Amino acid sequence: RLLYIAADERVMKQLIRVRVPPEIWMEIEL
Repeated sequence: RLLYIAADERVMKQLIRVRVPPEIWMEIEL
């Protein structure tokens, strides 16, 4: 979980490129 927060910017950029649905992002954030 800490890794996701630390690499939040990178993860968001990757998700935007792949266009992942918000639901999956919510699960990953949790």
